[in-house]
Amino acid sequence: IYPTPIRAWEAFDDPYRVTGILTAEDAWGSGVAARHPRIVLSAAHILFDEDAAFDPWRGDRKFYPAWNERSDPINGIRLKGLRRFSQDLVGLYAFEPTAGGKWGRWYDDGKAKLLESRRTKMIVGYPADFYDYDDPRQFLMHKTRWKSDDFFDIHDRYLFVENIIPFGGHSGSPVLVRDSNRRYRV
Repeated sequence: IYPTPIRAWEAFDDPYRVTGILTAEDAWGSGVAARHPRIVLSAAHILFDEDAAFDPWRGDRKFYPAWNERSDPINGIRLKGLRRFSQDLVGLYAFEPTAGGKWGRWYDDGKAKLLESRRTKMIVGYPADFYDYDDPRQFLMHKTRWKSDDFFDIHDRYLFVENIIPFGGHSGSPVLVRDSNRRYRV
């Protein structure tokens, strides 16, 4: 299953508007506003430079919520603070509300129950490596949907889903699960 670009207008609708591009110096990936309109969650390895001589945490962190243009992102929201959670999860605090003051509703079951369910699941993010370096489609938001409860495994800090093809730039993308009210939750 390959990621497909969403339509331009969808970026400003649920559940897409809470996902965006996260940049830090020369690195970038995906992030999501979750639990609060000023909290952005992502993959820690986007912000961490293990080859740095001094501070390994990359600076100049910005979030571009609902970015879905065929161009480099502009007018990002500056992020401060950094809290690394277990494995590869990092939380950042925004200087202003992100995603129009909205945020992704949070499933907090503490287990992989929802991933194991037959509910519809979706990864939303920016799989830039799916395209050539100079292809402007790398800045479009993409979705990858699946329903199966089979063929997935959580190993170390990674989620593996058979038949889903990940690409560079997908790092930090949220996995959204459709709830009983047909709304997606982070």
